[in-house]
Amino acid sequence: MRSIALILAFAMTPAVVLGQDAPAQPANAGITFNSVQFGGGEIFLVPGWEGDAVAPGETSGETNYVLGGFSFGASLFSRIGEVGEAPIYVGWTGALFVGLGESTDTTTYSGNDPLLITGPTGPTAGTIDLVTGSGAATASGTATLTDSTGDTANVTSSASSPPGDNAVAQFSVTTTETGAALVALTTDGAGPDASAFSLIADDNGFALVGVGDLEDTTVTSRTSETLLMTSQKVMFSSPITLDDGWAITPTLGPSYNLIARSVHQETLVDVEEPGGLGDTIPLFGIEHDDNLTAHYLGGIIGASISGPIADGWRFSVGTELGVSGYWADYEGTAAAVIPGVTGISLPGTDDSLSGATLYNRVSGGVTYLDQNGLTLSFGVHVERLGDVPYVQTTEVSSPDADFSGGDTEANYSASGETYYEKSIATGPMWNVGATISLTNRF
Repeated sequence: MRSIALILAFAMTPAVVLGQDAPAQPANAGITFNSVQFGGGEIFLVPGWEGDAVAPGETSGETNYVLGGFSFGASLFSRIGEVGEAPIYVGWTGALFVGLGESTDTTTYSGNDPLLITGPTGPTAGTIDLVTGSGAATASGTATLTDSTGDTANVTSSASSPPGDNAVAQFSVTTTETGAALVALTTDGAGPDASAFSLIADDNGFALVGVGDLEDTTVTSRTSETLLMTSQKVMFSSPITLDDGWAITPTLGPSYNLIARSVHQETLVDVEEPGGLGDTIPLFGIEHDDNLTAHYLGGIIGASISGPIADGWRFSVGTELGVSGYWADYEGTAAAVIPGVTGISLPGTDDSLSGATLYNRVSGGVTYLDQNGLTLSFGVHVERLGDVPYVQTTEVSSPDADFSGGDTEANYSASGETYYEKSIATGPMWNVGATISLTNRF
C-alpha cells in the first residue's frame, strides 16, 4: 500500500519548482531580461513512504505530513534574432527548493492484541518466549540470540504482583558482539493485569514481540523528511502577433531536474507502566534512514496566449508538456533502538530504477509593464510530474511467530529469514502554486 504525503511550501517560493514561465515580452523588448522570483506558495502532493509492521498482518506509519521550506528562482532571457519579422528569444530558468517536514502516526492499544514488529530480515538465530498470567498478575520472558559472529546472549526474567497496590515494571538487556536481547515485563496486582515484551536484533535482522494486557501501550511511527529539488531549463520562443495587441507564443527546449529525498523513520514502543510507575521502561524499537536521488533529463514544448487587459497590464495563460528520461538511486540503512545499547546496525538496502515520464503544467497570471523596463507578475499554476520515486516494501515471507496461546502467550524463532524487501517505486507528484516575480529589462 502506498501512502500519500501533503507538502505545503511557503516562504520564498519561485514561479515553479519544475518549470517556470518566461516573463511577458513587450513588443520593443531589449536584448536581455533578468527575472527574480520574490515569493509565493506551493502545495505538493507526493508519493509517501512505507512503515514497519506493528501487529500481525498490519502495516504502520502512513506518512501524511506537511513540509515547509524556502526556495529561490532566477531567469535570463535574450533576443537572439528573428525569422521574417518574428523575433526569436532564448531563456534560461533555474529554481531551488528546500523543505523540512515531520509526521507522526501513533497506534494506542486498547486490548490484548499481540504486538509484532520486524525489520526486513530476522536475526541470525534466536528465540522469544513470553507468558503472562491468565487472571493473575504474573509475567515471564526468555530471549536467546546467536549473532552473526557466533556470540550468544540469553535473557530470562519474571515478575508478579500480589493483589493490591503492588505494581512492577522491569526490563533486562544483554549484548553480544553485533547484537542484543531485551525482555520487559509489567504486572499490576490491582488488575490483575500483566504484559511481556522482548526484542532480539543483530547485524542480520530485528524482531520485537509483545503479549498480554497492552492497554494504553503505544507504537509511534515518526517520519521526518528533508527534500531538495532543483530545476534548470533553456527555452526558445517566438511570439506570433494577433489583433489588438494579443500574441501566441510557442516555446520549446531542454530541461534538467533533480529530486533528492532523505527520510528518517522510527517505530518505537512505549510500554504503559502500571500503578503510576512512570517511564520505568525506556522506549525501544527500530529506525530507518532512506535516501533517494532522481535525475530527469528531457525536453518541454508549450504555448501561451497573452494580451492587454488595462493600461500597462497584460493577461496570459499557457500550458507545457514535457517528456524526460529519469534514473533514480536508493540507499537505505536501519538500526535497532535498545535502551543503553548503541551501534546495532541492521542490513542495508540499495536499488536503482530508470524510465521515462511526462510533465504537465497549466499557468495563468497578470503582468504590469513599467515604462522604465520593470515588469511585475502575479501568477498561478498547476503541475504534474508523472514519476517521482519513493520506497515500497514487498512481503517475502511471514515471521515464525506463534500466538496460538491466545492473548497470554507468544513464541517466535528466527534464522535469518527475509520478511520483506525494500525497493524503488514511482508515483505522480502534483503541485498548485501562486507566485510573484520581478523582471528587469536591460
